[in-house]
Amino acid sequence: NSINPNFGAGFYIGSNRWYAGISSPRILNTDLNDGEFEAIERNSYYAIGGMVFDLSETTKFKPTVITKFTNGAPATYDFTINFLFNEKFWIGTSYRVNDASNFGAMMDYQVSRDFRVGYAYDLPTSAVRPYTGGTHEIILIYELFKKVLGPVKSPRYF
Repeated sequence: NSINPNFGAGFYIGSNRWYAGISSPRILNTDLNDGEFEAIERNSYYAIGGMVFDLSETTKFKPTVITKFTNGAPATYDFTINFLFNEKFWIGTSYRVNDASNFGAMMDYQVSRDFRVGYAYDLPTSAVRPYTGGTHEIILIYELFKKVLGPVKSPRYF
């Protein structure tokens, strides 16, 4: 047995229409070798950002990006675009750029004030593509604290 402490740090700033941030959840390179296998927990750095634009009175456009840099691994870049119609229905697509690239599509519907339901599909476009049919996800979101915090003027964009 051993103790391998680590720590992370980050900075996040935003409003109800945009956000940006940087973080590193593991700042120290931790050696996890125990004699049977060789492993090093490497530090990773993330940068995120997104914004909501009004295209019309009933349609909003939300592009987002997240990047990940890990020592000794290729960088990844995730780009997502979503459209929101009538403050109820989200539909969008995503693409990850690197050696584990994939394409995704998603939709989300605000069933009630507290409950959302959605579906997402991811399809690898990299070398693993012949070995998978993709990933299907069912999304259920129930927000417990809306009743405690009072009425919400707009949906949570981020």
